[in-house]
Amino acid sequence: MPARSSPPAPPQDVVARVERAIRRVGLAAALILIPLMILVRVTEIATRPWNLAGSLFNAMEGELFLMFAFLTIGAAYVADAHVRVDVLAERFSPRAKAWIELAGLALFVLPFAAIVLQHGSTRAALAFEDGERMALTFGAATRWAMYACVPLGVALFALAALCRAARAVQVLRGGRAEPDGL
Repeated sequence: MPARSSPPAPPQDVVARVERAIRRVGLAAALILIPLMILVRVTEIATRPWNLAGSLFNAMEGELFLMFAFLTIGAAYVADAHVRVDVLAERFSPRAKAWIELAGLALFVLPFAAIVLQHGSTRAALAFEDGERMALTFGAATRWAMYACVPLGVALFALAALCRAARAVQVLRGGRAEPDGL
């Protein structure tokens, strides 16, 4: 007797699973990087009287912030926590919002993501090959890891945008919008 295969998951389930994964990455990044940023800042302030390498701590904080910003942008988009012009958007119907969302994704978000993915991946690979050093790791040749957060974060952002597009298409097909969506 042939083995039964489970029916394919409905698109909404797949979108919800992908969004959960994006949120988890953002949460993990925040839980790790925010305390590190605080620790670096506090250390810099505490060591000022001894004139220790303040610029090193500033560089570390900048590197941590870059990693934080890029690794959490997808989670912010999924959670609808990004900036919108709500004064205008609140007056639009769900269908109009869905069309605007799709147009914005097609014209701005996805082309931007494609460019950053291409150039960011190249930059990370070059940093790896050249052995660029990073302040966060006290001069170890790991700058590629920081640069890799850029295309990784933008890939998560693009994935979140595609999830958003799927929800917009659902609205346009007559489905109801998610509570936090569109």
